[in-house]
Amino acid sequence: MLNANLAKTTSDGMMGKSGAMSKATVGSMGTKGKKIDYTPQYKIKLWEQMTQTYFKRGMLSINDIKKQKEAVTDCLNFSQSQFIQFLERPDDKQEQIDEFIRSFNQFSSEFPELRQDDQTKEELLQRVQNLSNSLWANIEHRKDESLAEIQTQSEEGWSVQEMRSVCKNMASLIEIEISKFTTVW
Repeated sequence: MLNANLAKTTSDGMMGKSGAMSKATVGSMGTKGKKIDYTPQYKIKLWEQMTQTYFKRGMLSINDIKKQKEAVTDCLNFSQSQFIQFLERPDDKQEQIDEFIRSFNQFSSEFPELRQDDQTKEELLQRVQNLSNSLWANIEHRKDESLAEIQTQSEEGWSVQEMRSVCKNMASLIEIEISKFTTVW
């Protein structure tokens, strides 16, 4: 109702010297140019309408925020479980280690006397170094894949959409407070 009064007085050009409408100007005009008497009964009615609207719109906004919190939590849990499954996918590191151990044990059982030879020791150390390099390359490759998966999940856009929804809900709450203030003022 107050917004209709403001629109009416603004369209009629009833502004003060500073370009802003005074409270007296707003309060003196009705919806059709009639003067409104701010009687105690009218003020009570205005207050009751404002509180009813305030609580109704406030509860709707708060319920939207609660629903959004649940949706965001569900999406985060789902994303987290997907990423954990991605990280736990099988790889061949254990197979490489098992193959190395099998090869080493076979060599040791077939040629036990060569284990003390310096050239054999160097060869075995070179094989350990090759295994280490292979394992580290595998780890780096999986790390790069994991970072790419994180990037993919972050670019899906649902977080941006949820942030917009949070901003909308917060703006709605602020609007409700401003409405209450302008009615009381």
